[in-house]
Amino acid sequence: MTATDTSPRPPLSWPARACDALDDRGPLAWGLATLATFVVIWPLGLALLAWALWTRRLLPRTWPATRSRPATGNAAFAAHRAEALDRLAAEQAAFEEFQRSRRATEDRAEFDRFLAERAARPDAPQP
Repeated sequence: MTATDTSPRPPLSWPARACDALDDRGPLAWGLATLATFVVIWPLGLALLAWALWTRRLLPRTWPATRSRPATGNAAFAAHRAEALDRLAAEQAAFEEFQRSRRATEDRAEFDRFLAERAARPDAPQP
């Protein structure tokens, strides 16, 4: 066909029309169609689910590549947000260090208790 060719296109088959209709309605429609197919004929529903996932029809059209927050355009807020995130990261690192220290202390106390109980037994082997 050329750009000026005005011959009519052949009509779409019913699966192609159904696919176009679901594409127009978005991922929720695909999910509901997949669920309905699972209820009626589960092997066909499984096949539809695999195909919809393979062709990415169940994903939102504007699927974010990253989960970063967009800039607001307000320099004061951006500075405040950066400062707050840095403070939270420092607090998280300090808390994780505290947890490591606490676990090490508890583990050492438990091990010392085990050695004391072992030494208190009369049949304890001497190293």
